[in-house]
Formats: sequence, structure tokens, C-alpha cells
Amino acid sequence: MEDATDILAAMARGERSAEQVVRAHLERIDALNPAFNFATGILADRALAMARSPRPGPLSGLPVTIKEHIQIEGLPVTFCSTRARPVPAAARSAAVVRRLEAAGAIPIARTNMSEMTIGPESDNLRFGLTRNPLDPTRTAGGSSGGEAAAVACGASAAGIGSDIGGSIRYPAHCCGVVGFKPAAAAVDKDGVLPDMGDLFSDRFLALGPLTRSVRDARLLYSVIAHTPPAPLHPRTPRLLIPEGLPTLTREPCVADAARAAARAREASGAIPEAFALPEADQISWDYADLVFRDVERASRAAIDDPTPLNLAAELWRQARGRPTVTTFVLALLIGAAARRPWLRGAEQAEGRLMALRTQVHERLGSDGILVMPTTGELAPPHGDLARRLMSPRTRRIYLGQLLHNALDLPCISVPARALADPGGLVPGVSLACAPGAEGALFLAAEIVEAALAR
Repeated sequence: MEDATDILAAMARGERSAEQVVRAHLERIDALNPAFNFATGILADRALAMARSPRPGPLSGLPVTIKEHIQIEGLPVTFCSTRARPVPAAARSAAVVRRLEAAGAIPIARTNMSEMTIGPESDNLRFGLTRNPLDPTRTAGGSSGGEAAAVACGASAAGIGSDIGGSIRYPAHCCGVVGFKPAAAAVDKDGVLPDMGDLFSDRFLALGPLTRSVRDARLLYSVIAHTPPAPLHPRTPRLLIPEGLPTLTREPCVADAARAAARAREASGAIPEAFALPEADQISWDYADLVFRDVERASRAAIDDPTPLNLAAELWRQARGRPTVTTFVLALLIGAAARRPWLRGAEQAEGRLMALRTQVHERLGSDGILVMPTTGELAPPHGDLARRLMSPRTRRIYLGQLLHNALDLPCISVPARALADPGGLVPGVSLACAPGAEGALFLAAEIVEAALAR
């Protein structure tokens, strides 16, 4: 399947027009969305009008998709919720959409997500469940599962998602595509709802691309970032391998993929060294407490409009099969309420995380690349992860995912297609760096991608 770079090259050579490319992707959406349910709204008329006179730039004529909670001029934001009142049509698009369009990209659809962006699966009461193109019985991941599925289907050349605890990288891992989470402040989040700008957890939240190749991720990031990836330093790169982290893998191919990625980096000249993080358990608890607190605050304003959500009444509605929010959102709100008495130490948690971020960034430096599985299991069956998300075993499976947000590490998930399981599911390998070392990260990811291709 062509990646965005190939599509752009074909248009530059005059082999096809932007209108032809956009029409082909719209036709693919029409053909595949009924089966996989990745698109919440198709922008056909708007996209075709833009394609007839594409704006020049590095993404000229490229069809892209945008996660549902990112504002697009003239369209409301629904939060993928039947309860929350939609935010009225925006007077202008989010900053990230404006940057894409200024570079010539053409938004063709909005994509499905978890309700309020909360949850490990892209399922909600408004638009329903997104299915995984690799195996429709398995989750496409959350919260940016619609984006990952659209890219994996070839219905979108590239997409933009958001990530506060794996919400770009986990769907990329589930659907066998590339997902890049930048540092939290690297991409302007103006126009992303709900607005978390005044909350500490905004320092966990990042916007980034989902693509079919690492070079595409680098290209889109160069367009949407405040500062494009810096040139590489002429020094021998360092390969950091986790040691003693309390993580867990369920399928052999997941661990095999990470080991193969490390071998590929060593073969390319990287010098291996152990990376210990004895504070990992404390980080995971601090992160969970702060996100519970802040996500509840950010989402409550939307969920309580037009009437406040009563948790006890909602439990009764769910028992009768008449929910107004997803079970996962309800569980999070109940958990946040239960944790509230213990959150008096939140300021200390914030201080611990900020101090540790500085230490880890210094340890990684400008040439250190941390390699580990994106997450410890392949895409599970629909609904399975939500049922066991709070168990200690599951926390160990997904620990690596949230560490990168808590420590504000730019991180890319690369599919290890050569190590797909017999059912066709593809494990992802995670590579992370310190902010400012994204150039080294993309180079390392391209080496791993080539080594783990089919």
C-alpha cells in the first residue's frame, strides 16, 4: 500500500491530480467505513473543492483525516457522546488543522474515538464501535482508533490524533501502522476539546500523526510542530534497553519484536546500555492520580451539559440497558470520585514528576534512544481490556505506554510486520528520546522499520 510520500511524489510527477487522489480516498471511505466504522463525518464537498485548486506546499493535495475532538471550521464537536451538548460549529479550525491546510493537506473526514477521548477502545454511544482492519473481532485501540483504522485501511493517507496515555501509539500498535507522540508542547493544541490548558495533565497531552511509514510521520511532524526535527549530531548513537522495569508481555512476538529492534540498532552502530527506572511504579501511580483528577475536571463540563450527571442514577440506567455515557467513562468518573480524598498530595506528585522528567531527559541526552514494546499484548478482543483495565497485571502490560507521557518523551510506535502473529496482528515497537532529539529518533525508527518489514 502506498504511503503519503509516494502519493505526493506521484502528484508531483503529474501522474495523478489532487482531485483524483482525493476522490479515490473518498471512494475507499464509502467502501470500507460500513465494515470498520472509522469515520464519523465525511467532508466530501469541502475536500473536493479544495482538491480542484490545491494549495502549494509540502503536503499539496494530500488527503488526511482528523480526530473528532479537533475543531474544523464550520463543524461542531460532538465528543462522540450522546449526552454532552455538541460544541457549536467553530469559526476557525484548530491550529494543527490550519498548519496542515497551509501546507496543502486536504481534510477528507473526521474519525471515531472513545467518548470524551476517555478509554482504550474507540467505542461510544453516538457513533458506535470502530473495528480493527487486521481482525474485525479485535479492538482498533483508543482513543484515536478511528485514525489508526482509517490509515490501515488506506482510506486516509495520514491522520492526526491525540495522546495522553498511549492514545496515538496504542491504536497504531493494534492496527499495524506508525504512530508518533511528540513532546506535549511541541504542537499547538489550540482548538482541541475539551481544553485542558489550565490543568497539569496538559503536560501529558500531545498531538501527533498516524501514518503508514516513519518517513510520513517525520514529514507531517515537520509541518505541524513549532520546531521541525533538528539536524543530527555527528556522534555515535546510544541504545538504551530497559532493565528491571515492572512490565509484562503476554505474547512471545511482542517481546521478540523489541529484541529484534534492539539488534537492528546495534547492527547500525548504536552502543547499548542498560536503562533502569526504579521510580517506575511511583510514576505510574502519580500519573494515574493526576489524570483521574484532571480528566474528570475537563470532561465534566461537557458531560454535565445540559444537566449534571448523577453517578448513582447513571448506574441504574446502565443496569436497565439505558446508558447515557459509556461504561468506561462512568467507571472513570466513579474512580475519580473515590480517589478524591487521596489527591491532597497531588502537588507533591506534580513536583516528583517534573524533577524526574529533568533527570531522564538529561540521561537520554541528544543521542539516547530507548527501545521497548509499545505495549505488552497484541490487540485484544472488543471490550476485553476495559473489563480488566484496573487489575495490577494489566497495569504492568501497559506501563511503558504511560511512562512516555508522564516523562514527556517523544515516542514513536513502529509496526514489526515481519513478526506478525498467525492471525495477522502486528506487534509495535516503541522508540523514545528526549525532547529536542526527534531527528535522531526518526532515523532510528527508519532503521528499525526497514529491519522489521516483511
